[in-house]
Amino acid sequence: MSVWKLRTVLIVGILAVCALVALACAGTEVNEAPSTENSTTGQTPTPPPATQGPNPGLDRDSAPVIGMGETVVSTFNILYPQYHFYEVQFEEGSTYIVDVLDTLGRSSVYITNDAVEDLVKNSDTGGLASRILWTAPSSGTYYVKVIGDFDNSYTLTVTAGATTGAQRPIQTTVETPASAPTQTTPPGISPTQSPSGALTFASVSPGGNHTCGVTTDGAAYCWGYDFFGQLGNGSATDDQLKPVAVSGGLKFTMVNASDSHTCGVTTGGAAYCWGRGSEGRLGNGSTADQNTPAPVSGGLTFASVTAGINHSCGVTVTGSAYCWGNNSGGQLGTGASDNRPTPVAVLGGHRFATVAAGNFRTCGITTSGAVYCWGKLLAFGNGFEEPVSADISLASISEYHDHTCGVTTSGAAHCWGNNWGGQLGNGTVDRTTTPVAVSGGLSFSSVSVGKDLTCGVTTEGAAYCWGLGDVRIGSDLIDQRGTPPQTRPVAVSGGLTFDSVNAGNGHTCGVTTAGVAYCWGAGLSGRLGDGLEKNQTTPVAVASP
Repeated sequence: MSVWKLRTVLIVGILAVCALVALACAGTEVNEAPSTENSTTGQTPTPPPATQGPNPGLDRDSAPVIGMGETVVSTFNILYPQYHFYEVQFEEGSTYIVDVLDTLGRSSVYITNDAVEDLVKNSDTGGLASRILWTAPSSGTYYVKVIGDFDNSYTLTVTAGATTGAQRPIQTTVETPASAPTQTTPPGISPTQSPSGALTFASVSPGGNHTCGVTTDGAAYCWGYDFFGQLGNGSATDDQLKPVAVSGGLKFTMVNASDSHTCGVTTGGAAYCWGRGSEGRLGNGSTADQNTPAPVSGGLTFASVTAGINHSCGVTVTGSAYCWGNNSGGQLGTGASDNRPTPVAVLGGHRFATVAAGNFRTCGITTSGAVYCWGKLLAFGNGFEEPVSADISLASISEYHDHTCGVTTSGAAHCWGNNWGGQLGNGTVDRTTTPVAVSGGLSFSSVSVGKDLTCGVTTEGAAYCWGLGDVRIGSDLIDQRGTPPQTRPVAVSGGLTFDSVNAGNGHTCGVTTAGVAYCWGAGLSGRLGDGLEKNQTTPVAVASP
């Protein structure tokens, strides 16, 4: 069992016990952080005594005050990147060291001003230690901001009087270009160069904590988190930091990864699913987990399949839509709300070109371009158990948690649903059940919906993302949770020309026109496929197996 899984099991057990006795587990303190060499100074920092520190603030207004030399020990306890604030008092002209020792090596630390503008960030020294050395430009109140994610404990100290160290200035203004920008290519890779030994991909699909893709010769590979067997390699015990081949030797035309399961269609039109089997989401008549591809029941010949959060759907070669799995929101389109472990036909007799499964809803486009949705939560068909027509015509559509986006035949992108992170891209954070145009006047070939995020590729191959302002956007100007929502498209850094880009839960992936796969965002469990578990703010090439 991987370290991540062991931690997950232990945490679930602790939370269950705490719930029974009504303890406040979310504030549980961690008593140690490892000592790791800081490559900036060449010295090994020694963790201060693990004394009880103040609980962190989740925003500036709740930030506790910490003094010089005081030790703060805390843990991030949510799955996606979170920020912790601490208030400090600095004097003009004085130099300070901010040290963070991190058990997983995934944290970043910033100094911000009273307006919560980032002034300086630690250098990326590697290992488990992050350090800032900084001279205060004026006396007053400042804030230390630590960024991290689930099960990541850290020890923070702030000391005065330092003379050596490292820092990296932060650019905080994010501008949205009106057209494809001139950008810097990731180090060592040209826009058309494939990393040595790397696979050549036709498509890549990021899910919750894992990613899968299909190569140009039809081989399926997956990487990342594997607790339920969603990598399909015959094991559900070890996370994979690089691509591993899906078992069975099947040739696929496409695969689609979701939070905890994966589905695909072979070159012969057979649908297979693997991973978490609860509620019948694998479509094989069982609710058991599967760590290798299991054929979807019914003998149907599919053109495509889509894996939702807890249900799946597909379109046959004749245009009929079928769904299976959880149906508590009516997302199977059967006119009822009972779960179905095998495919059932969507009502209405429509001929679909494609369908997209999300959380408690599903949307599809007919062969004539008409859009129908069914299920609930801020979509057309809000609360309906069978398809309801929408007043829009689309060429493509994408679903994930609680918003929907699509592209018209003229390349205009439209979105609707929840919008608290700006994921609709219309310059606001207001939710809507009516499609709104994405700002910027860009012409898209496709868009993809993730968790509180949307990404798209223009007809010129430039990638843009918008929504929750964190590492998934892929811009070197935006690298932490806590950045204001990006309510308009932001160009992905790197100067790469993409054929497709798809957004997942905490990360985003794309395939260039040369067939090279890149991912960026949260690196937990190896979901980026670059051989690391490190967050990446800009695209990194997926490693060879």
